[in-house]
Amino acid sequence: MIMTNDSGTTNCDDWMVDTGAGVHVRTDETAFLSMEKDTLTFVGWKGDVSSSEASGLVNISATDAVTGCDVTLGLEDTRYTSKGTTNLLSLE
Repeated sequence: MIMTNDSGTTNCDDWMVDTGAGVHVRTDETAFLSMEKDTLTFVGWKGDVSSSEASGLVNISATDAVTGCDVTLGLEDTRYTSKGTTNLLSLE
């Protein structure tokens, strides 16, 4: 798990690094810098088919482990779901 701070907010959020996820998933609609309706469907790890409500750009702040500097990561095509319990950071 990594801790991040969304750009423009003072809240620190948890993100789970998910090696099996094909997309980033965010559960807080207010964290999106831009958003559009999403038509993508995907299969969950239990075989269930679902879709996200929207997709867009989310910025997260992290610390570079080598330099110790703060960096901002722009996660394009991040899926939004209001029913999610965990933010997912895809490594694909």
